[in-house]
Amino acid sequence: MKKTLLFSMLALGFMVVMPGCGTKTKKTDSENVVSDQSKYTSEEGNFKIAFPSEPTVTTEAVPTEIGDIQMKLFIYENGSDEAYMVAYSDYPQVAIDAGDRKEMLRGSKEGVAGNIAATIEEEKDIEINGYPGVFFKAKGPEFATVYKLFLVKNRLYQVGILKASAYPSDADTKGFLDSFELIRK
Repeated sequence: MKKTLLFSMLALGFMVVMPGCGTKTKKTDSENVVSDQSKYTSEEGNFKIAFPSEPTVTTEAVPTEIGDIQMKLFIYENGSDEAYMVAYSDYPQVAIDAGDRKEMLRGSKEGVAGNIAATIEEEKDIEINGYPGVFFKAKGPEFATVYKLFLVKNRLYQVGILKASAYPSDADTKGFLDSFELIRK
C-alpha cells in the first residue's frame, strides 16, 4: 500500500547520518505480542503503545557502509489517508559512540521530513527515561506528520503518524505518540 511504502521511506530517515544506504529487503514477521488492555506490547522491541488496532509487523534489512541494519516496523493503516508507525533499529555501539547523539537525532528528523518533501513547522527536544529524543511536526505538499525519535543506548525508536494533507488531530497525536513507553530501562 502507498502508506506502508511511504512509512518505510520515512523510517529510513536516520540512515541520512549513516552513509551508504542502499536497497532494502522486506519480510513480514510474526512477533510475540502481549496485550496490555489497550496497549500493543513488543517484548523484543521493549515498548508498549496504544495502536488504534493491530499493526502489521515487518523487518527490512537496510545495507549501509557499517553493515546491514535491521529495521523492525509496526504499521497500522487507518483507511487510505492515515497511518500509525513504530520502528526501531539497532546500530553498532561503536557507530553511536563515534557520533553526537543530538546530531544523530537531528539528521534523522531532517531525513524523515526530506523523504516526504516536508517543512518542519514545530520541534522540541524531549526524552524518555533519561534518553534523548526529539518531537516534530512537518508538512509537505501531500502529507503531514507528527513524529517522535528516541535514541536509547544504541537503538533508534521512531514513532509517527502520517496523514494526507493535514496533521492528525491532537487527540490522535496524544493518544498514540504520548502512549509510547519503554517496558525495561
